[in-house]
Amino acid sequence: MRVLVLTLTLACASSSSPPPEPVAVSSQQGGEQPAPTTSAPADVPEVPSRQVMGRTLAALNARVAACVTSPGPRDQVRVAVEIVSDGSVRDVQVSPNFAGTSEGDCIVDVLRSAYFGPFQRATYRVQYPYRVRVEN
Repeated sequence: MRVLVLTLTLACASSSSPPPEPVAVSSQQGGEQPAPTTSAPADVPEVPSRQVMGRTLAALNARVAACVTSPGPRDQVRVAVEIVSDGSVRDVQVSPNFAGTSEGDCIVDVLRSAYFGPFQRATYRVQYPYRVRVEN
């Protein structure tokens, strides 16, 4: 019997230390800020909050787990997700240990279905680690 075990990094932290948060990666290069095109409503955040990001990415836990079917030493996949201002996902990259594999493609498809809610900045990137392991 094969058992698939997926442990999300947030769930692995001990109770004595706060769980790690998703790591934000600036979407701007060269320090330039794009000129705003329109005024956003006051209730729309500049970028998705850490809580929204963590909750949204953690909700995909089981679907990411279903993508990993072969046992091996690959126990973590780090994803880089580019989100556009309407809250949809534009691009997903997986760590090299899954890049170019059917499992990696499946993980990309799962993460492309995520929705983070609207925000003001044109794009926002976040890196997030999933711990995955298939046991025999």
